[in-house]
Amino acid sequence: LCSMSAPIVAKLLAAGVLVCRGGGGIPVKKWQVLGPFVVGKNELDSEPWLTSNTTELVEGGRAQTQRFTAQAGSGLVQVSWSNVDWQSLVQGVGGHELLEWQALAVGSFKLAEAADVLVSCRGVPSFTLDGSGLPLVGDLYSAGLPSHPVRLHAGSHRVRLRIRGKVQTQFACHFEKTPAEPRQIPLRIFGDSFLAAPDILCTESSAYLASSLLALPVSNRVSPGSNDGTGWLRSLRPLLISTQGDKGVSVAVASHQPAETAISPGEVTRLHVNLTATGKCTERVEDKTIELAVEANLDGEQVRSPVFTLKLKYRRTSQSFVFTFLDADGSVQHAAAVMPGSTSTCQDVCPVMVTLSGTSIPARDSADSYKVKLAGDKDYRFGVQDAWLLAPTRHGAHNWEGPGHSTALAALRALPLVAAGLGAKMPDLKRVLVGGHSMGGHGAWLLATALRDQALGLVSSASWLRKDQYADSNKVWLHDIASPRVELALAALLRAGEAEFEAEAQAPTLASGLPILVRVGSKDQTVHPWFSRRMVRTLMAAGANASDVVLTEVKGKEHWWWDTDKSNDGGAVNDEQMRSFYQTCLGRTSGAAALPPSWQFVVFNPAFSGSKGGIRVLQQHRPHGRSEISVDATQKPHIRVQTSNTQRFEWDMQSLHLVACGVEQCGGKLDKDETRPLLSLDGQQQEFPKHGEQKAAAWCLSKSRSRWAPCEEEMSLPPSERGPKLTGPMRQLFSQPVCGVMGSDASSEAALRFFANMQVMTGHGHMRLLPAADVLDTQGHSFAPPADCKHLLILGTPESNPAAAVLLRARPELDYIPPLSASGGGLGLASCHWDNPAGAALALLPWWAEDNQRSPGLALLVTGKNPAVAAEALALLSVPTIPPMARQPLTHLLPDYVVLDVQETRKHGAGGFLAAGFWNHRWEHEPQAAWEKFCSPRPARLEEDNRRSEL
Repeated sequence: LCSMSAPIVAKLLAAGVLVCRGGGGIPVKKWQVLGPFVVGKNELDSEPWLTSNTTELVEGGRAQTQRFTAQAGSGLVQVSWSNVDWQSLVQGVGGHELLEWQALAVGSFKLAEAADVLVSCRGVPSFTLDGSGLPLVGDLYSAGLPSHPVRLHAGSHRVRLRIRGKVQTQFACHFEKTPAEPRQIPLRIFGDSFLAAPDILCTESSAYLASSLLALPVSNRVSPGSNDGTGWLRSLRPLLISTQGDKGVSVAVASHQPAETAISPGEVTRLHVNLTATGKCTERVEDKTIELAVEANLDGEQVRSPVFTLKLKYRRTSQSFVFTFLDADGSVQHAAAVMPGSTSTCQDVCPVMVTLSGTSIPARDSADSYKVKLAGDKDYRFGVQDAWLLAPTRHGAHNWEGPGHSTALAALRALPLVAAGLGAKMPDLKRVLVGGHSMGGHGAWLLATALRDQALGLVSSASWLRKDQYADSNKVWLHDIASPRVELALAALLRAGEAEFEAEAQAPTLASGLPILVRVGSKDQTVHPWFSRRMVRTLMAAGANASDVVLTEVKGKEHWWWDTDKSNDGGAVNDEQMRSFYQTCLGRTSGAAALPPSWQFVVFNPAFSGSKGGIRVLQQHRPHGRSEISVDATQKPHIRVQTSNTQRFEWDMQSLHLVACGVEQCGGKLDKDETRPLLSLDGQQQEFPKHGEQKAAAWCLSKSRSRWAPCEEEMSLPPSERGPKLTGPMRQLFSQPVCGVMGSDASSEAALRFFANMQVMTGHGHMRLLPAADVLDTQGHSFAPPADCKHLLILGTPESNPAAAVLLRARPELDYIPPLSASGGGLGLASCHWDNPAGAALALLPWWAEDNQRSPGLALLVTGKNPAVAAEALALLSVPTIPPMARQPLTHLLPDYVVLDVQETRKHGAGGFLAAGFWNHRWEHEPQAAWEKFCSPRPARLEEDNRRSEL
C-alpha cells in the first residue's frame, strides 16, 4: 500500500489506517502537541497558536498541550483528540469539514557531541529545527524523500512542525549521524517513486526505447556550511554499471547528455539522463535490469554514488507503453499510450484520445482501463479504435489544474516525437478527443476548453466541478482562521486567480458544436450524480444543442466498475456506449467548421484558454475577469461580434474566412461589393482582412476604449506588453523552465533550496539554482542566463542580489517602468509605500536578454525590507497546508503580486497581506484588479529616486 500513488497514501496515513515503515535512524520519541484548532482549505492558512490557545473544537474553547510518545521501531506518533465531540460538531454546525484540524507539535532529541546529522519527518509537508525561520521539506507521502543533512551542536535540539488530520493522524521524525568523513557518501540515488523511466518496445525486427529520457532522483548529502569548500556537487555524470535481461537488447547511457547540472548542499533533484537501446527482443522476459551510478565533482574531488538498480519493462506494440517527456516546467514526466491497432482505418495520421485519470491511478493502469473482449476474442483489445490513446500523469494534488493541466498538454505535444521514433502512425494534434474519470473528469472539462478548436468530442465521467465543493472537501474561506480579516474585495481577487478552473464557468466555450457525453453511476456516493446533472443544465443554459449533450446515469453502478452489462464489456470508460461515442466523434471535423452560425467564447485567463472558431483573447481590460466574445454569422458573409472585457484578440485567418463564408472560403467575394464579407466589432465596421501570407489578424481597442482598430497579433506584440505567455498569475512562472537566482546572503540559498526540494516533493518538479553572476552579463548590467533558464525566480533585495537590481531598473528604450520599487527604505507600489520591518513582496515582472529585447521572459521577484525577510516570505508562501495532500508551491490563490507583513501573515494568513492584485497588459498597476491597506504616501525622497531610475 505504501508504494501506491501519493494522494491515496496521504489519505490513509492521515486517517491512521496505514503505517508506512522506513525513515531510518533514531526516532524523535517525546512530543508535546497543542491543539486541535480549526483548519482552512487554502495553501496559505494561519498559525492560530501564535495569537492564543482558544479553539472552536473543544468544550470550554481552550486547546491543551498533550504529550505523545512515538511507537517503538516505527517512530510513528499517532494523534487523536478524545476531548472532541466530533459527531456533535458535524451535526450541530454542519459538514464533514469540521473533522479536519491542525495542531502544533514540538519534539526534542539530544546529541552528545557536535555532528553532521540526517533529519527527516514523514507525514508532514515541512518542519523546522531549533527555531530556525527557514523550514526543511517533509516527506508528506512517505515516498522515500531523503533525509536532510544538517550540522548540529552538542546538546538538545527541537523539532517544530504543523500537523494536519481528519479526526486523527500520524507522523514520524528521525535523526542519524553521518560518518565522520562526509565525502564518502555525499551523492545518493533515491526513491523509486520519484523515478520516471521509459519502456522498451519490441517489434518483429527491432527493440526501441519508447523515449530516451530518464529522470533519476539524486541528493546531495553534504550539510550546508559543514566543510571548507562550497559543498556543491557539479558536473554530474551518469554511469552504466551493468545490465541484465534479454541479451539481444543493449541499453546504454547516451554519449550526449543534457546541460550540466549542479546540486547545492542538502538539495534533491531529478537528474535528466539520456539512454539508448539497440538490438532485437529475443527472449520472453518482462524486464531489463540496469545498474546505474552518478559521478560528480565536489570541490575538486571526484565522488560517486552507490549503485542504483532499476527495471525497464518490455512491451509489445499491441500493449500500452510508458514514455517520458520534457514538461513545460523543465521536469521529466511520463505518460502511457496505446498505438492505433492493426485494424485501424486511419492511414498515416490518426486522431488522439487524451484520457485523464482519477486520484491515485498510475498512467499504465489508466491506459489499460480502455480494454474490451468482443464476441470470439481470446485476448483483450486495448486502446481506442482508429486513434492513439494517451494517458498522461503527474504526481501530486494538481487536480488537472495548473501543473497537471500543463503536463497533459506537454504529453500531447510530445506524442509526435514518440511516434516518429517508433516508426508508428503519426498523431493528429488538430483532432483530439478528450475524456476523463473522477478527478480526470474535472480535468477533461478544462482540457477540452483549452483545446476547444482541436476537440472532436468530450466525455466526462463521475466528474466534480470545483475541488472544494464536492464530498467532504473543506470549502475555501469557510473555516480558515484568516477569514475574519480577509475582506470580500481581497477574497474575490485571490479567487480570480483560479477562476479558469471552475468547470461551470467554461460552459459557453464548450457549448455549440461539440458532442459531450456525461456519465455517472446512479449510486455514486464519491462524486454524486448531482454534479453531472448540474453541468448538463449549465451547458444547456449556455446554448448547447440538446442533441450534442447526453447525460447517462448508469443504473446500479457506483464510482467505478469494470463491467457494465456483461463480463469484460469495457466497463466505466470503454463499454458499448462509450466506444460508440468515440467512433462518432472520431468521424467528425474540429474547429470553426464544426460550429453553428452563432456561438460564444469565454476567457478568464489568456494564458489558459486556447481558441474557439479561431479566436484567441490576447489581452483583457480587467486582468483575470470574465471576457466574453459573441459571434453571430447567421447572415453570411457578414459577421457581428460583441465583446466584453477584451482589449486585444486575434483571429486565425483560415477560421475567420470559414466562419464568414463557409467551406468554400471567401475567395473572390472580397473583390465584389455585393458579396464582400463584413465584420462588425461592437457595432463598428472593420475592413475584412484578405487571406494572404498573414496567418492571423488582430484587433485592439484604443486607449480610450472607444474604437477598435487592426493591430499586432501575438507574435508581434510590443516588448513592453503582456500577451498570453507573460500573463499571470504566479503559477505561470512554471509555464517554462525556471532557474532560482540567489543573492550573496546565506538565507537566499537556503530558501531557494527549500523551494526546489518542495517542488520535487509535491509534483516531481524541477528548478535549477544559480548565483546572480551566472544569469547576468560580465558587466552585471543585463540578463544573460543559460539557455535553459526561460523564467527566473529572483530572491533578495537590490542590495543583496544584483539580479534584483537589474530587474527593477527602468527601461525607457522599451517604454517600461517597473510597477514595484524595493529598497532599504521600504516597498513602493503605485502611490503606496510600506516600511514595515517584516515587509516583503512577491511580484511577476518581465526581464529582457540584451541580445533579444523583442521576447521578454517572466521573472518572479521575491524581495523585502532585508534579505532574511525576503527568504522567510518565500518559504512561508511555499508551504502547502491543505490536508492530507499538497499542491505545488505558488500554484493556488496567489495573483500577479502580493505585498505582505511576514509576521502578520504567519499569524493571520492572507489577513496579513498589505496589497495584492494583477498588473494590466502594460505591466502597470490596475486599480480595477488591485487591493491595498495601510497604504502610506511615498516619501518625497523615494519619489525623486524613482524619477531618476526612470530617466
